[in-house]
Amino acid sequence: MPHAPNPKSGDNQAQSINLLKQKQNDFFLRLIHLIPIGVAVHTDGVATFINAAGINIMRARTADDILGKPAIEFVHPDFREGALKRIQALLKASKKEPSAVAPYVQEKFLRLDGTSIDVEVAAFPLGRDDERNAILVIFRDISLQKKGQKLLQEREARFRLLAETLPAIVFLVDETGTLRYINAAVQAISGYTPDEIRTIDYHSLVHPDSFRRGIAASLPLALGQSARFELKTTNKSGEWRWVDVTITKTIVDDKIAWLGVAQDITWQKKTETLLKQQSQKLVTAYEEERARIARELHDEVGQMLIGMKFTLESAQRSATNVHTQEALLDARQLLADLTENVRELSLSFRPSQLDDLGLIPTLLWHFERYTHHTKIRVDFNHAGFEEKHFSRTIETTLYRLVQEALTNVARHAGVDALSVIIRAQKEAIYLTIRDNGVGFDSTKLPSGHTSSGLLGMHERVGLLGGKLRIASQPGMGTTITATIPLTYPTP
Repeated sequence: MPHAPNPKSGDNQAQSINLLKQKQNDFFLRLIHLIPIGVAVHTDGVATFINAAGINIMRARTADDILGKPAIEFVHPDFREGALKRIQALLKASKKEPSAVAPYVQEKFLRLDGTSIDVEVAAFPLGRDDERNAILVIFRDISLQKKGQKLLQEREARFRLLAETLPAIVFLVDETGTLRYINAAVQAISGYTPDEIRTIDYHSLVHPDSFRRGIAASLPLALGQSARFELKTTNKSGEWRWVDVTITKTIVDDKIAWLGVAQDITWQKKTETLLKQQSQKLVTAYEEERARIARELHDEVGQMLIGMKFTLESAQRSATNVHTQEALLDARQLLADLTENVRELSLSFRPSQLDDLGLIPTLLWHFERYTHHTKIRVDFNHAGFEEKHFSRTIETTLYRLVQEALTNVARHAGVDALSVIIRAQKEAIYLTIRDNGVGFDSTKLPSGHTSSGLLGMHERVGLLGGKLRIASQPGMGTTITATIPLTYPTP
């Protein structure tokens, strides 16, 4: 026979369900009180629940300071009308859709201590309880966030004000290479407005060589580091312009970006080029004058000395007095010494071989004379000069560099040998002069003739757009390296 239902069994099941619901409610309440976001309930407009985070946000001592009071009192007067409209709209929508939600909005709350705070608020209906409307409100304090946004806005406004008043280009490029910002000064320099620059490939305005140098200087930067370089760019009219760029790697909107300032230095480049041209003309005129003096010493003075030699020889043959012959012999010896000095002076001013035979034969001749006079051996290696002739200015500069360096070695290095290496390649000529002598502190130029000689070497190389490096330490010898480009860019 089937068992008759046990009435106690149904009661136990109902009790178990109620106990489970009570535990679920207790768990839900504990969870609500633990979360760091304010949670409140108002029923028919009266506050009936608030969690621990909400009590803290509203600066209340306990929930009793808030419960039982009209919820609208905690909304700032400037936002009360909007809050009431949203509540009415939410209640109306919930009749058709019980799960209706009022989206997050930003408004101000009034705390119990009378201060106001910025909050982000969302709400949804909990349903009707004893014919009363209950609404759950979720809110969080965004005062610090709002202050931070305001501070950022103020800083951005100051940055834009400063950037727009600067006569230099100010730009911001993100990690994808996209131009995020550029100020109005770009138009004065490039001819393009900021809006036009954004619509074209601005990379195409930069000379490829300059662009590669800029990328090479910018990409390796660490955050906060800066780099400075020059770019050759073209303006809207197709004219080439030079800009001096200082760029810094930074963070903007949580992304890596490069903030840069560019100044037009075209006038400076043109002035530098003009000064170099004028200086080079002076050097050329100086070398021409030395060549003229050398020719006069060799041709005119030399011929006069030869004539005097013949005259003295004739007088010596005609003289009968022994004392007179001895005197004439002494005079001939003095004349021979004077002739040799004039010859050396003529060669030192400018050897004719340099114009007639070229650089390498002249250097070989110079090294032979140098070793003869100083007893210092020169180990000479050269490459790339086979059947090649370079401009007179370049060959003269190289000869003068070697001449000055060897003179310094003879006077100060205290060695019996040195090496000279000169290589001509497609893009430049490379010169290296090395000795293992006493050396000096290359961070401090020596005094006297050596100092002016080294400065003169720097100036000669600089006029050709080249670089001169002098590496030396006491007791470690000296190495001089010069690089002279065969093509020098002009603005």
